[in-house]
Amino acid sequence: MIDSSPPKRKRPRPKSASEVTVEVNAYDIRCQCGEKMTGARAAETRLLPCPACERLHYVLPTNPYPEPRKIKPKKKRKAGKPAASVLVMVKGGLSVAASAIGTRAGKAATGAKSKAVSTATWARRQITPLRVISASILLVLALTLWYGVSARNYSQAQVLFSDAWANAQEKLQARDMKAADEQLQLAVKALNTLRPRDALEHQVRQLGKELFTLNHLSSYDMFDIATDAQTYADNHTLGLWPTRFTTLYQGSWMIFDLRIKQAEGGTGAGPHFVFGQDLVIESTPIVIQADLPCLKNLEVGETYERVIIAAQLDDWKFENAGGDRWVISLKPETAFLWCHPETLSMVASARQPWDSEDELRKLFERQSKASQVEQATSLLTDQAKN
Repeated sequence: MIDSSPPKRKRPRPKSASEVTVEVNAYDIRCQCGEKMTGARAAETRLLPCPACERLHYVLPTNPYPEPRKIKPKKKRKAGKPAASVLVMVKGGLSVAASAIGTRAGKAATGAKSKAVSTATWARRQITPLRVISASILLVLALTLWYGVSARNYSQAQVLFSDAWANAQEKLQARDMKAADEQLQLAVKALNTLRPRDALEHQVRQLGKELFTLNHLSSYDMFDIATDAQTYADNHTLGLWPTRFTTLYQGSWMIFDLRIKQAEGGTGAGPHFVFGQDLVIESTPIVIQADLPCLKNLEVGETYERVIIAAQLDDWKFENAGGDRWVISLKPETAFLWCHPETLSMVASARQPWDSEDELRKLFERQSKASQVEQATSLLTDQAKN
């Protein structure tokens, strides 16, 4: 076997106590003239002249204290040892496989562990008692400030809602829709802070939506827009229609008197309802395609039932797949069910010939239940009387 280990180094012989004492008690002084002065120190301080120029030199006495014990430096632990050489016996002779593989994996693991330990140590050092106390004081001050601001805003919202709701009812009785809408929007803003989650809140929000729609209702109805669109179709200029719709009609608020029924497979991800084709312009039907969240709580069967909604127009395009037709799209986030026949009657003479109030009330009872404002009607009446 071949020994490939490095030769051992001989350690130097440690010096005896007498040799150390001699080295410590001897002095070696170089004079300015270049003469070297050597000798043994005495027990007291001396002034010795230079043998060449007779210049006096100050020589310290011997040290009466013992020499300090020398501390051996700690040896650094190695990350890993290289693999020893291996002798392999093969047929026909002797093969020496000297492995010189380093321990990079071991060093990397040790380095990552040391880094994690140093990071944890640094984190512990940052959390001092003084810093914890300071952070606690700042947190208490911030929470106190937040509570004070929230309490003030809540108190102001209560006053704002009380005044705005009373003024809105007064303006509604005077049929001043614009002023009533302004007061209801203030009441809704206050409700966003109060968040009461009761019947009155649903009632106020519903009235706010309806009066806002009445004050921003489009000056065009569906028949006017359909006639305008059909003109572009007859003149073979449908390429210009999207620009005209975006300019004049997109985003317009409109009230729709429609018929809907449950769609097949309406419980899945597709449309939940199908709208009836009630409007035809020059033998071209007009259909509405929209999956409106406001209709999901409405109890509708497999037969067409009447519904009155309000929403903003999103698109009005021509399709010829499976037959010519106009397809209307509504903005789902703006659609809502109409719940008060009193507000709808304000536009009856100027818009559509709505049914009598008694007939509409039966329809709105079903829509109010779906909009969670069914129980608020009596509450609104009682508060109006007070």
